[in-house]
Amino acid sequence: MYSTSTGGADTATINYQYTQPTGFANITHPTDGQTGVGYNPTYTWSSVVAYGDALAMWVIEDPSGVGEDIYEAIPVLDMTRTSWQPGPLTGGTDYEFEISVIRAHGSSPTLMQTVGGDPFGYFGLFEYINMLGFQPDVPGDADRNGFVDDIDLAILLGNWEQDPSIISTWGHGNFTKTDLGDTDVEDADLAVLLGNWTGSPPAGAAVPEPATLALLALGGLAMRRRRRK
Repeated sequence: MYSTSTGGADTATINYQYTQPTGFANITHPTDGQTGVGYNPTYTWSSVVAYGDALAMWVIEDPSGVGEDIYEAIPVLDMTRTSWQPGPLTGGTDYEFEISVIRAHGSSPTLMQTVGGDPFGYFGLFEYINMLGFQPDVPGDADRNGFVDDIDLAILLGNWEQDPSIISTWGHGNFTKTDLGDTDVEDADLAVLLGNWTGSPPAGAAVPEPATLALLALGGLAMRRRRRK
């Protein structure tokens, strides 16, 4: 529904209303307000084939503050697409994921208007938007308490190269798990943990340096490998 009004010799105003389709682009991962999202997530949504002609996606960092677009895909013409994995995020930071569908309404003008003696044709172009906020994990934080410490190291070592029939997840220390079938806790996961070490010691206690941690971890791995032989 639309209405028009002239605003002088060279301007015109169009007021229109539309209803966003029910079920449009339901975001299935992550969920709104979710914490503990993987730090390189795959965003997924329901099919939008029936809703438009082009897709656009954004990941926005600190949406309630500066609101910087750190990833975007504009336009995406493959309307069958239902997932996107643009890249890693910073753990413990607020993000917003937005998905938009552009729909051109018809191939001829939906409204003709004469302004200042000149005819103008207006085409209907609608944008449907869905969005939600979330927060990813801190890399290396297996127990998801906001710190990367000796508890997380113990979890990782306890699941090091375990039975391949067991699928390791973030909670096992598999921080580099991808959709390509990485199911092991291994060197790359240890590197993530050591590279993000924060420690959670009592007040006044010293936090081990990463080099010392690496030696301790290697010692633990050697012991486990001897047991496996």
